[in-house]
Order: sequence, then structure tokens, then C-alpha cells
Amino acid sequence: MTKGSRSAAMPGQIASLKALLSPRGWSSQISAWIAGLFAAIFEAGSLALILPLATFVLSAEPAAIGPIAVSRESLVAAVILLYVAGLAVRVFALRFTMKTTLSVGYGLAARLFARVLDQPQTWHTRHHSAELRTLLLHDAQELMSLVTIPLGRLLAQGALVLCVGTLMLVVRPVETAVAALVLVTCYALVFALSGQRLTAITATQIQNHALRHRYSTDALNAIREVRLSRLETEFSRSFAAACEGIAASGGARTLFSELPRLMLEAVLFAFLITFMLLLASGREAQDPAALSTLMVFAAAGLKLFPIGHMLYANLASLRSGQPLLDKLARFVDGLEPPLEPAPVPPVTNGFTLDAVSFTHHGSAAPTLRDLSLSVGRGTSLAITGPSGSGKSTLIDIIAGLIMPDAGAVEVEGVRLTARHAPDWQGQLRYCPQKPALFDTDIVGNVTIGADFDRDRLQRALHIACLDDLPFPAEGHPVGELGRRLSGGQVQRIGLARALYGAAPILILDEPTGNLDARTAERFLDRLFAAQGDTIVLIVTHDPRVISRCAQVLELDGP
Repeated sequence: MTKGSRSAAMPGQIASLKALLSPRGWSSQISAWIAGLFAAIFEAGSLALILPLATFVLSAEPAAIGPIAVSRESLVAAVILLYVAGLAVRVFALRFTMKTTLSVGYGLAARLFARVLDQPQTWHTRHHSAELRTLLLHDAQELMSLVTIPLGRLLAQGALVLCVGTLMLVVRPVETAVAALVLVTCYALVFALSGQRLTAITATQIQNHALRHRYSTDALNAIREVRLSRLETEFSRSFAAACEGIAASGGARTLFSELPRLMLEAVLFAFLITFMLLLASGREAQDPAALSTLMVFAAAGLKLFPIGHMLYANLASLRSGQPLLDKLARFVDGLEPPLEPAPVPPVTNGFTLDAVSFTHHGSAAPTLRDLSLSVGRGTSLAITGPSGSGKSTLIDIIAGLIMPDAGAVEVEGVRLTARHAPDWQGQLRYCPQKPALFDTDIVGNVTIGADFDRDRLQRALHIACLDDLPFPAEGHPVGELGRRLSGGQVQRIGLARALYGAAPILILDEPTGNLDARTAERFLDRLFAAQGDTIVLIVTHDPRVISRCAQVLELDGP
């Protein structure tokens, strides 16, 4: 799929939709559309059979099928049976198509979520998390409402209109052709005039949805700073403006979708009344065939008018969904393709950095230049230096989160690439400077993603100085992002999480930054006493940490 704008024509939309969905999802969606198409054809067929049977029921003449006389009661039963059968098929098709379509839509969101999680760190630095949540939690599902469901309805309703229209052409060709020409011309004119406006309205809605997610994410993630800096009014106004924009766009889209129905309803009503009066005023009024014709046109008109409007509404929805389809297509185009994982041998001797260099995007000077280093098993390394000297960048390179521009990390003779990152990261445990906690208890935060082991848990809690808290580690939720805890408690839970997993390399970023002096000393004592042959890498400005490490790497920046 190429980048840039996509064709607004239906074939272009179908091609773009097929490219977005997985092969299994596309096959499921095709089956849903076929089910809807079958239901529409079955309904048209039942209507074609019901009308002549109803004519026989209303006729004073006895009904017969060939030489066999048929009672009025049998005809009524046949009409009821056909109607119930058509209704049952419609109910089954509706349930199947909606369930399948929603499953495909949420499956698309799940697949995109997995792709997003698999993107490299540099990709995530270029995207706002609120925009990603908007795309995953809103746009992927809205695509089903604006594109996938209307496409299926167009197929089903188009088939129904074709079948019923053919029946009407057989019964009354001239009048049917004139009515069809008037309706198609009116709807086409309205659609042509409103199409661009519908596209612009939807683009505005998409932008306001993204803004709403961004404002709420920024405000809630920094609620303390927002309150203390008195930013509540500014965020509230911005969020309200985005909500008002969505409401205004939604109202305008509804107006453009419904206005043609209101206008053409009057035209069609006048047309039908005029036609029936002309038909009934002549000598055909007493003719049973004329009565049958009148019934056909009345039933077909009642059936076709709402369907005709739904055809227009679905076409308008497809036009509205074009910006959303383009947005998702561009997003998928911007995802980096998955790499085939490559194995990394177990760390037995350590690892080395061989002339590693890295320059951040937009930076004039490299953050790291020709850095070489060897770290053996059982070694502790303190990485220090002023802010902006490249400490975090170096840790990201060692952890395989970003790849160096030149040089490489070598493990047991293997030069690591992006393909090695997943397997290599399985040999690391990491605690960031600001650990991310989940709204569960301490035990759940420490053991998340790993098998539960009581002994390992107690060891991790002990080393991280969490064995003397004033509340239990189990059954006491820490709140979203650990908001019920102090900064030092959040730091220690992050440390315990890193210590819980058994890995040959432990990476700690400013582990004592939020700890008081006494707790920091206790933690360092316990950490180095339990080190064994684990490689411990610590980013720090703390002289107490630096003095305890066997090696010190001081970075001086660009």
C-alpha cells in the first residue's frame, strides 16, 4: 500500500480496507457481507411470492394452482410462513454480520496494539501516547461503523433494490423507470454537493477526538503539577472546546445524512399518491389485475423508499469514513515491519561495547562517540556524568532499545542487531528512574509477567527494603501509577520488580534518587551482598553508589 491519499472511490476503499485487515479478518468480513447479501435476496424473493398470494387472498375468485383448488386459509398460512421465514433469515444475517464485523474491527485494534508494542524505542519517541490510544480505542472501531458496515449494507440493499426494481419494471416499466430516474438523480445531486463537506466534517471530528485524548492524558498523568500550577481551567477549556467540536461535527454530519430523506420523502409521497389516484380513477379500478398492480407498487414503494435513503446514507458514511481510512492506512504504512528474531547465546563471560556511536535525531553533535568498554560477569559498573552526557542513551543501547549508528554491543562473540533485541532483553532486568506501577498490590507489581515464587518474592522485597512497610504487600492496591505511595516507595517497588527476575544483567537507573540516606545505605548493602556473578549496571550521581562499584564510566557528553 503506497503512502499518500487513497482513492475515495469504493474500489479504492475496499482495497485499502483489505490491506488493513489480516487475511483471516478479510475472509471473515467477506463471509459477513455474503450473509447479508443472501438475506436481502431471500427477502426480495419472499416479497415476490407474497404479493401474488395476497392478491389471491383478496380476490373474490377461488384460487387454484393448476388443477388443484387452494383454500383461502392455505394461502394466508403460506403468506405468514413466507414472511416469518424472511424475518428469520434477516435476524440470523443481522446477528451474524454484526458479530463478525465487530470481531473483525476489534481484532484490527488488537493487531495494531501488538504492532505498536513491538515498535522500536525511537519510533515511540516520535508518537504521542494519547494519539496512539485514540487510534487503537476509537479509530479502529469507528472504521467499522463508517466503512465496513456501510459497505456490507450497500451490497445487501443494492441487491434488494435490484430485485424489487426488476419486479416493478416487469409490472409497470414506464412508471418505474421514471420514478427511478427522479430518485437516482436527486440523490446523486445531493451526494455530489455534500460529499466534500462530509469528508471535511469527519476530518474535523478525527482531529478533535485526538485532541480530547491528548488533553485528558496530559492533565491526568500530571494531576499534581496541574493542580499546583493552577492549570485546571486551561485544560478544562481545551477539553471542552474539543468536545464542542465533536458535537458540532456530529450534528452537521447527521444533517447532511438526513436532509435528503426529508426532502425526497415529500416528493415520493406526492408521486405515489398521484400515481395511485390516476390508477384508481380509471376503469382499472374494478379490475383485479389493477388491484394487484396497485398492491405491488404500494408494497414496493414502502420497501424501496427507506432502502433508497439507506443507500444514500451508507454512501455518505463511506465518504465520511475516507479520512479515517486514510489515517489508519498512513499509520500502518509508518509502522516498522517485524523482524525475524535471532538468538543470543547465554551471558557466560560478559559483554563488550565496540566503538559505539549514536546521534539523536535533530542533534548537531553525537551523544556517544567511539565508546568501547568490557564488562565481565560479577562486575558492578557505575555510569555517571552530567545531565545530557548520554547515560540514558547508553543504557538504551545496552538494553537493545535503540541501535547504535556505528559500532555494536557484543555478547559471546555475537554482534547484536535489532533482530537480537527480544532474546537479549530476556537476559536483562531493568529498573527505570521513574518506575511505572500498575493499579494492583505490591506483590502483583513485583511479579507481573513472571511465574510466582514465594521465596524469590521475599528475597526481592528484602533487598529493596520493602519488608517493613506500614501496610501489607498483598491486598493493598497502590493506585494508578502508584499515586497512593510516596516517591521512595514507588522506587523500591520498581527495584524489587527488577530483582525478582533471575537474569545475568541488572540495570538500575538512579536507584537511590528517591530514597532517604538510611534506606539507600540499607539497599546498597543488601544489593551488593546478594550480587554473586550478576552484572550490575547503575546510572547514578550518588557518590555512595559510585564508591561501591568495581568500575566507573564517566561520560562527559557531546
